[in-house]
Amino acid sequence: IMASYQHPYLNKALSIKVMDDTLYIIQEEAIGPLNRWIEQDSSISSDILVRILNHITQALDFFHFNDLIHGDVKASNILVFNNKEEYI
Repeated sequence: IMASYQHPYLNKALSIKVMDDTLYIIQEEAIGPLNRWIEQDSSISSDILVRILNHITQALDFFHFNDLIHGDVKASNILVFNNKEEYI
């Protein structure tokens, strides 16, 4: 699925390989999961959080439009790829 669909707010699979019955997915390097990013910096403004929520809802809308369901949407499963300064 990751290799088939492209969206600006979905993580990209750079490479997908199966070796010795193990699935390996090479992805872009993330800063970390959203929950840890927020815990490390409590000064993140509500404007930034609204933008992030907008990105999440756009990605989920894309999923649903393509008859896909994530099934486990939570802050620890949402990766942050940009510094908060890029949201300002």
